[in-house]
Amino acid sequence: MKKKTKTNIVAGVASFFSILVILFLVDILKGENKLNALKQDIIYDYYDEENLQKVLKDRLGDAYEDDLQTDFDNFTISLVLEELAKFEINKNKEFNSFLDKEWLQGYNEENKNLAEEIAGKPIDKSTYYLKLTTFQEGGTYKELTSLIQEFSKYDNLIIDLRDNTGGSFKELEKVLTMFMKKDTLLFQLKTRDDTEKYYSNNKSPVTFQNIVVLTNNRTASSSELLIVSLKENLEHVTQIGTHTYGKNIGLSIRTFNDESGMVFISSVMEGPNSKKLDENGLAPDIEVMDKAKQLETAIDFLASQKQ
Repeated sequence: MKKKTKTNIVAGVASFFSILVILFLVDILKGENKLNALKQDIIYDYYDEENLQKVLKDRLGDAYEDDLQTDFDNFTISLVLEELAKFEINKNKEFNSFLDKEWLQGYNEENKNLAEEIAGKPIDKSTYYLKLTTFQEGGTYKELTSLIQEFSKYDNLIIDLRDNTGGSFKELEKVLTMFMKKDTLLFQLKTRDDTEKYYSNNKSPVTFQNIVVLTNNRTASSSELLIVSLKENLEHVTQIGTHTYGKNIGLSIRTFNDESGMVFISSVMEGPNSKKLDENGLAPDIEVMDKAKQLETAIDFLASQKQ
């Protein structure tokens, strides 16, 4: 009888504590979320809905969807990112922004089309020309692998990065790995809490006697990091053209369920030597302002290296 009583007591205590835990969790879940409270109160209880709609529409512009729930969320995101943008230099302010559905769709479509424009051709018996238009994730490296058997036969490579505004760092890593031996430090991204280091895992990289990179003021971001990595890790890499853009920041793009999104600055780009990329851009080794003459200059330069 005593044993049964003891068992009942233990069960009762366990049940009591279970109830306490449940009540504790309910209390946590009931905890006030200020943003949700603000949203619900303003959307449903603010006395003048017309003024509320006007405030949302004035800020969101073309991104206004005439849906209070959605527009309030987008308004909040836009406001926070705009305040953060105030701390950035002028040319980087746009990279803390709310993105509407149409913008994101256009951006993704443009990158897909640019990846399809990646192409190459022989210039002469010793030189191959490669037009690299973007670093689209899942696209750029795939296009290059279809060309590697061809361009790997040549002594010299011209990489045309003019108007290449960048793209995925993961794709950049794959592209650089084609040219770098295993364990070579390719580049670094300095985040708020850490420094991410990217290394080559290629035991048999493609090698060239000379690499020339063509640039202009729209050569930016991942393209600039490609140039820095090539120059710091390989010999006989020459930049011809004009100054690059000078975008030394890494971006994160988040897409929401309604297909809108946001972009924000999440890292700073560094070369293998741990130096931050110059926000004024990369100066060419040989400056050629006339775009029509830049490729010709590259070909002449490579011919001079044979002598």
